[in-house]
Amino acid sequence: MSNSTVIRNGRIMYGSPAGEIAGDLLIENGYIKAVGHLSSIPANAREIDADNCYVLPGLVDPHAHYMSPDPCGYRMLSAAGITTALEPIALVGDASRQQIKAAHTGLTCAALYLLMPGRTLPDNDPDERSIIQAVKHARQEGYLGLKLAGAHFPFTPAAMSRIIRIAAEMQCILMIHAGSTENRDDFNGMREAVQCSSKYPFILAHINTYCKGQSDAEQCEYARQAVQLLNENPHIASESTFSTIGCVGCRMINNVPESLCLQDMLRNNGFTVDLAGMRKAIACGKFFASGSVGEVYDWLTPEAGLRLLQERNGQITVGIVNKSAEKNTLVAAGRRSNGRFTVNAFSSDGGIIPCNVILQEALKRVEQNVFTMSELVEKSSFAGAQLLGLEHRKGIIAEEFDGDVIIVDPQQKKVRYTISGGCVVYENGIFNNNKENIFITELEHTPIFLQ
Repeated sequence: MSNSTVIRNGRIMYGSPAGEIAGDLLIENGYIKAVGHLSSIPANAREIDADNCYVLPGLVDPHAHYMSPDPCGYRMLSAAGITTALEPIALVGDASRQQIKAAHTGLTCAALYLLMPGRTLPDNDPDERSIIQAVKHARQEGYLGLKLAGAHFPFTPAAMSRIIRIAAEMQCILMIHAGSTENRDDFNGMREAVQCSSKYPFILAHINTYCKGQSDAEQCEYARQAVQLLNENPHIASESTFSTIGCVGCRMINNVPESLCLQDMLRNNGFTVDLAGMRKAIACGKFFASGSVGEVYDWLTPEAGLRLLQERNGQITVGIVNKSAEKNTLVAAGRRSNGRFTVNAFSSDGGIIPCNVILQEALKRVEQNVFTMSELVEKSSFAGAQLLGLEHRKGIIAEEFDGDVIIVDPQQKKVRYTISGGCVVYENGIFNNNKENIFITELEHTPIFLQ
């Protein structure tokens, strides 16, 4: 018996470049089968009315954090319209796979193996042999590539250069959060990562993170410089976020945050770099903790945040408002001389972190004439699919593509339905938990930026 869904009366963003057509869409046995005027439909098809709503391809998020013993992060992505997501920080292959399978939210998942000095690599200046072994281990564990979180767990600039070169030579996806033993995740750290590339390709994560400044004007100036730097180095792929909140997961070692980024956040805001400083930062409302609220995670009140901090002995995720919305727009909208976008894709850097605002913020920019709806689809769906080598079956609405579709109310800027592989996994605030997640364990096609 067929498994069919018909979406009626929608404003369908069809093809690539996406063009709007009015009509219906048939998803059958997990794939898009017909778009436009449907002369007939299967007798048992479920029908959904999308009147006054956009019908978009499911978002493909190239930077989201969802791996957790509970399914909250997966649900949060589903509610945000994300049907495929890359987790950039993973360590244990089998445990990761089991967590992903247990969630049953219909998410197509992929992950990167985190490089850490003294843990997954011998030290902060590993030799070529150790790096090659790390690439091979990542592939054996079912990861699509590597993540270098330089600002959190820094390597030497020379080691960064070796890692970039070896990953490119082995056609392995490498994502870098800029920073090293010499620089932090600011514009200098970004420029250093570009210089270390020696024209070898990699993905430079969340570009707007490096555009730091004491004022909005200073952040915007760094944003312009960041776009110019990337325009001068077209071999580097990239993504950017829309949230104005900067977030860091906290792991305490002897009451001191392990992440150098979190240490910087505390120090730069006048708090001691320890558990006591975290308490004060949360108590005064400067930092806010993320925690479980029903079926999802959300930002907590200072009182609830302090309770969670105590319960987990500091092992929580915290956020701080530190990004200019105008800066985020400048980075996302930057273009090359040929008219193409400088930064390839939108990302959330969210998942289990309450920053899953790609769709809402991108729709605001459409209203402001920063992007067209076609460009929104390109940067939120198709470009992410290209970064993962999945553009042959995901990221656009077209016949025989995967049945990953979302129905969006443009007035409320809200996802009404998320359909993954033809299965309705989220509808009007309800999580159906009816489809097993898929974990992609090898590249189906070499991503364009690595070719």
